[in-house]
Amino acid sequence: MKFHLKQKLVLILAAGLLTATASGSACAYTLKTLYTFCQQANCADGSIPGSGVIMDSNGHLFGTTTFGGPGAHGTIFELIPNAKKTKWNEKTIYTFCQRAQDCPDGAVPNGGLIVDTAGALYGVTYQGGPANEGVAYKLSPNASGRNWKLKVLHRFCTKLNCVDGVEPNHKLTYAGAAGGAPYDGVSPLYGIAGGLGPINSSGLVFQLTPQSGKWDYKIVHAFCGGVCTDDGASPETDLIVDGAGDIYGVTDSGGAGGGGVAFELIPNARKTKWTETILHAFDAETSLTNGYTPAGGLVMDASGNLWGTTVYGGINSNYCALQSCGVVFELASGQAGFTESGVHGFCQEANCTDGAQTAAGHGSNTKFGPLVTDGSGNFFGATSVGGANGKGTLYAWNGSTYTVLYDFCQLSECTDGIDPSAVIRDSAGNLYGTTSDGGNGPSGNDGTVFELTP
Repeated sequence: MKFHLKQKLVLILAAGLLTATASGSACAYTLKTLYTFCQQANCADGSIPGSGVIMDSNGHLFGTTTFGGPGAHGTIFELIPNAKKTKWNEKTIYTFCQRAQDCPDGAVPNGGLIVDTAGALYGVTYQGGPANEGVAYKLSPNASGRNWKLKVLHRFCTKLNCVDGVEPNHKLTYAGAAGGAPYDGVSPLYGIAGGLGPINSSGLVFQLTPQSGKWDYKIVHAFCGGVCTDDGASPETDLIVDGAGDIYGVTDSGGAGGGGVAFELIPNARKTKWTETILHAFDAETSLTNGYTPAGGLVMDASGNLWGTTVYGGINSNYCALQSCGVVFELASGQAGFTESGVHGFCQEANCTDGAQTAAGHGSNTKFGPLVTDGSGNFFGATSVGGANGKGTLYAWNGSTYTVLYDFCQLSECTDGIDPSAVIRDSAGNLYGTTSDGGNGPSGNDGTVFELTP
């Protein structure tokens, strides 16, 4: 059996509750570690969270760990705050692959979660299922919320040559998700599966629709990869869906410039057929300033412009001619389509003390999350490396100014965490997320859940 990620995963351990204050930033932000993992024997509470967290209407946080749990193949956890949010209690609500060697319920839940109006959670696993190529699942609470039941919605690679895709590794999405509305439980869900798919493809976008107690699986688009120079290859980020039902995303390679593409999938009236439009092809050779190999997905602002980050490029940065530390980019919407520009290059300070979105995290356990916005033109994100201590940062971009909000590994032995990934923002302006390394648990470095407060 292959219960390991095919990407290079750094196996590292963590746990605890501590605070620290941002250094070298224009604003005073305070970081609080809400939980550090592997505090129980054999990491029964999970280890290495890599996909961030979500928050339900009660203010509870939910997330996944890549490994740990009694089955050693990952967990789903809940963090429950007290009334004043001064203390958080961690609860493991599901552990994968407990009862059978072939893990029919899935293994390695490395794709993040969404929540519906009834409080049920949805996600994907990278492995497990009959072909060990992953599953899509729904996890529902009982009336008391104390017990949870998992239902597999789709098992990947159940068709000849795996034409239905393999190894889904990113968060599901739906119409309304970008605005913060919970999933309604009846609309289609959309996601990305890697590898194989239809002949000559390099990854695909799929749709899951509930129908009479079952879930119908459909391929929305299969990427042509190296066979078609105008199409992207290897979609490796979360998707977004706009109000018209169009799907937006990026691929990390392929396209006319070889550096990936930003794409839009437009359905017909009955949503039985989808047409792909390439919004931008990133050029790995001639447009280093604007970045290439987009990672983390896209976010749309109030004007319909798209924003994201890249792993490479940023040659305009003073210290990145060789390292290629990545950029924050904007795809500005106009009558002639979208125009891309790199608005900020990472690593403009010596030793990348302002943060760097380099390949150090790409292809490892780190999940570059999309930028989050407050709706007023401010964007927030994380870098996996760089910062004052070289262990990652949280940052803000207001359209003209880049500010480091927090440098990780400020505390002894990096008990405040290392290698942050996706973040979310609540109505009070607090940021929440996970680190895949660091912490002050018994094993020292199995990752953390944090809150950053302005």
